[in-house]
Amino acid sequence: MITQLTTDIFTGAFQDVSECHKYGLRYCNVVDVRHIVDKAGNDISYIVEAIRLAKGILDEHGKVLITCDMGVSRSRVIAIGLLAELGNDIDDCISLVLSSAKNPEINPDLLLLLR
Repeated sequence: MITQLTTDIFTGAFQDVSECHKYGLRYCNVVDVRHIVDKAGNDISYIVEAIRLAKGILDEHGKVLITCDMGVSRSRVIAIGLLAELGNDIDDCISLVLSSAKNPEINPDLLLLLR
C-alpha cells in the first residue's frame, strides 16, 4: 500500500510500485531503501545517502516514493529524514508520518540513528 505523507512525499511497499501511477508517480520517482536493515547496526551513511537521493528525486521530479519491503519502518524513517532535511522540526516530521499512516509503526533503532 502506498501512503501519501504530503502532496509530494509518499512511502510504500516495493511490491506496490506498479501502482504508483495512481498517485501521479512514475518509476523515476522511486527510492528503494530495502538495502537498509530493519534493525540496529545500519551504517549512518546508508541513511544519509537515501535521504540525499530522495531529496534529489523530489527536487528533479517534484514527487518521491520511498519504498522498502513492507513500506513501513525503513521507508518512513527516510521520509522523516527527508522532511527534516527540507527544514521541518524532526518531532513534527515524526508526528506527521505517524498520523498519515494507517499502521503507525517506525523502527525505533532507525529513528534513533536518524536523530
